[in-house]
This record gives sequence, C-alpha cells and structure tokens, in this order.
Amino acid sequence: MDIIVDITTVIVALITAGIPAIVTAICSYFQHRTAKRHAAKQSILQMVMEDQLSWELFKKFPVNYGNINDEYAIYHKNGGNGEVTKKVNEYNNWYISVEASVASKRKEEI
Repeated sequence: MDIIVDITTVIVALITAGIPAIVTAICSYFQHRTAKRHAAKQSILQMVMEDQLSWELFKKFPVNYGNINDEYAIYHKNGGNGEVTKKVNEYNNWYISVEASVASKRKEEI
C-alpha cells in the first residue's frame, strides 16, 4: 500500500511541476519566435525607407539590399506574413530599376 501511495505522490508531483514547465517552455518558444519576427520586420522597413529616401533625396545608391534579404529570410523563417513579403518584393523591383537606371547613365557617360 505504501508503494502505491508513493507512486501516486510522485505522479502528482510530476504532473504538478511538469505541466507548467512544459507550457512555459512552449510559450517561451513562441514568444522568442514572435520577437525575432518583429525585430526583422522593423529592420526591413527601416532599411527600405533609408535606401529609398537616400536615393530620392541624394541619388545615393541603395546599400541595404543584401541586409534586407537576409532579414527577410529571418522574418519568413519565424512565421512572417504577406505584408512584409509585399514590401520586400516591391523593394527588390525598385532596386532592379535603380540598378538599370545607374547602368544606363554610366553607358551614356562613356
């Protein structure tokens, strides 16, 4: 009888301590993932704005292209949605047009 009581006590203790620990670990994982996605999103939007403003105001060639695509990979890996995907696609198309514009001006100068 003592063994059954001891086993029951151990099972109750494991359930009492185990379930909150598992729930905490799962919540922590999702919170960390959400934080990484949010940080990547903010970084992407800031770099896009910097590049576009630098080009429009100073005709300074965009420098964040690689960083934006790296951050987008992090964003997408952590469950990103279509809002930033659309912005990154628009940026990539804009970047290609800027490259073409710069290339055509260089050809004219030669």
